[in-house]
Amino acid sequence: MSVTIFYCVTCNYLPHATRAADALREALGVEAVLVRGHSARFEVEVDGLRVLTKGHGSLPSPRDVVEAVAQALGRLQSVAH
Repeated sequence: MSVTIFYCVTCNYLPHATRAADALREALGVEAVLVRGHSARFEVEVDGLRVLTKGHGSLPSPRDVVEAVAQALGRLQSVAH
């Protein structure tokens, strides 16, 4: 299982991506890979499937990221059993 957070460098989303990754580590014990991007991108993927993306003008909170990843992990675990 891999979690990737894509963030826009130009928009200075790195601090937000870092907070989201920290929240994932603390809440779920999951390490996220941060990937530089552009074009106002902020997306979260679990095993290559997008589970969360930035809405119009607002970034998802770290809690939103944790909830989306937890939900995706629950779906993946139920499929594996």
